[in-house]
Amino acid sequence: MRLNRILVTLLLTLCIPVLSFAQRTTANVSGTIVDPSGAVVVGATVTANETATNRSTTAVTNETGFYLVPNLPPGNYELKVEAPGFQASIEKDLVLVVGESATSNFSLKVGSAVNVVTVQGQAVQPDVRSSTV
Repeated sequence: MRLNRILVTLLLTLCIPVLSFAQRTTANVSGTIVDPSGAVVVGATVTANETATNRSTTAVTNETGFYLVPNLPPGNYELKVEAPGFQASIEKDLVLVVGESATSNFSLKVGSAVNVVTVQGQAVQPDVRSSTV
């Protein structure tokens, strides 16, 4: 009987440190980004901004449109998704708690194309001393 108690005590002593390492103090958020037709959006940038501290963490969607933002401190977050050719999408007031793995999926709307034209040139200065062209 005494030997059983010693073995149980020894076993519990060895297991307690392992159990304490299994506890998480952060949260994760993940999901899938698709377009209006349901096709996945590859290379979309997902930014998780903790509203209390203004600390941002980013992730990029993979070839299946999946993203994962790991190891976020618990708190209130704003998620912003951006991809070329699409309108940005924002989810506000996402509350993450310790140990949570939240899922937030987005369907992006097609955005309007924006063209930027840069004109470079040098103005020709007229000769003000002469009347000839």
